[in-house]
Amino acid sequence: MKIKGIVYKATCIINNKVYIGQTIKTLNERKKGHMYASHKKSHYKFHRALRKYKSENFKWEIIDTANNYEDLNKKEEYYIKYYNSVDSGYNTFYTVSDRSFMQLDEYRKHKTKLRDNEASIIKYLYNKEKLTITEIMRLMNFDKSWKPVHNIVHDLSYTWVKEAVQIPYTREEIEKVKQESIEIQNIKNNNKLPQAVESKMKISTTSDETISYILWFLENIDMTSPELKELFNYSAMSKLRNGKTRTWVKPAKIVPIDILQKASQLREKRKSIVLENKVKDIKYIMNNKLMNQSQCARKFNVSQAFIWKVINNQTFDYVLPNDCY
Repeated sequence: MKIKGIVYKATCIINNKVYIGQTIKTLNERKKGHMYASHKKSHYKFHRALRKYKSENFKWEIIDTANNYEDLNKKEEYYIKYYNSVDSGYNTFYTVSDRSFMQLDEYRKHKTKLRDNEASIIKYLYNKEKLTITEIMRLMNFDKSWKPVHNIVHDLSYTWVKEAVQIPYTREEIEKVKQESIEIQNIKNNNKLPQAVESKMKISTTSDETISYILWFLENIDMTSPELKELFNYSAMSKLRNGKTRTWVKPAKIVPIDILQKASQLREKRKSIVLENKVKDIKYIMNNKLMNQSQCARKFNVSQAFIWKVINNQTFDYVLPNDCY
């Protein structure tokens, strides 16, 4: 008879605390799932313990099997109570019903989590209907972050979910969303989009290709965030610099010549704005250690690299610092 699932035990060899779980997958697959959740900063006791003591300090073993889901649930509850793994271990719940209620409650609180059927619909809309991530979110009326949708369409999450065969949307609804995107783009091209709407759309509509150009400039060219924001019309520059968004995008190897020409014009514009009296103030501030390079760069709207060149006399070396500030 085919076995439906297993009950397993993970024991921390440092403190002998245990975790009891069940799965219809192999033990190794379930172990990988726990490690992934731990890596993603899951708040459950067991995942916090995995982060604290590391996976090599846990012993994993199968302690029972079951032929149906009902027996599997009963056996898991039995071993949780037998090992007292809620009070003196890493389990959070005694019963499956407790866990199901909590997971449903957390789904309602954390709207970035999606159901399997929603993920299957997203895959269909992206692969078959060729909708963009923004169009999918508008069609499905998501008020969530775009990132879960991105992860689904690029097979970074919900990899077990297959593409839907049917979807609860008509051809008219899909075509309407596509037409809205065209109209929005036309309005943006004519500079008629309201500023509040435009700022809300900037992050979600900026392509990965554009982000790769920005990353190239950050690595190779001395340009300030305001200049890059003006050049690429991208508002989340601070998050991009600190690696808090679009982490999967790599810097471009080649940048179009027209972008390089615009960047050169912006840099020349900045050089003309930075007058000698500003350089005098910068030299006075840095010589007297009134600010660090980052604070000084923000105050005078220049890059930190420019501040470094000023204080090391690699530019404006003929300018003397002010006597006061």
